[in-house]
Amino acid sequence: MLTVIAAVAAVPPADVGPVMILLRDFATRAIVATTTTTAGESYRYRLDLVPPGHYEIVATTDRDLDGALCDVGESCGAYPEREAPRAVTVVGGATVRARDFGLELVITAKPTAIVEKALTERRHA
Repeated sequence: MLTVIAAVAAVPPADVGPVMILLRDFATRAIVATTTTTAGESYRYRLDLVPPGHYEIVATTDRDLDGALCDVGESCGAYPEREAPRAVTVVGGATVRARDFGLELVITAKPTAIVEKALTERRHA
């Protein structure tokens, strides 16, 4: 099992409200772990007891409480960037540090890689 420690932003950002961090299996998109962070925590996050594997780290707000990932009006990000998330490899007993990335306000319904994956998941659910 592993610990992932990082921050949503390298410099403390403006308060965008609570940010949910999702660790998803890179192949299946299954959510393996989640946590929430806030401006009071400088948007730092930590995910403990993560099994070895390849993961995608996604962050989103949910101001409208609709449960949708990264939809219009929300702040959204992924490691290393929202438009091109990459796998983070976790090996047993290790601590992965410094998987910092920024959030961007979603202002159009243009599908990003994250949204496309979420839509595909919903269609197959």
